[in-house]
Amino acid sequence: MPIDKLQWERFEHFVADLAQLLYPGYDVHLVGAQGHAQGGIDVEVRAAGRAVATFQCKRHAKFGPKKVAAAV
Repeated sequence: MPIDKLQWERFEHFVADLAQLLYPGYDVHLVGAQGHAQGGIDVEVRAAGRAVATFQCKRHAKFGPKKVAAAV
């Protein structure tokens, strides 16, 4: 799958689908919409009324080990 070719909306859905595979049985949903304040969260995984994991979707032309270390 050419992930770099996906439109941003489809990429967010892809990440939500991936989160559902990583967290089976949990509630996974997209947060907000374009232009809404989301606090940097695009996809949220919830269980028992609380967030267990959150994902932020960003597109970068290059994202190597140094950028990964800085982001985490």
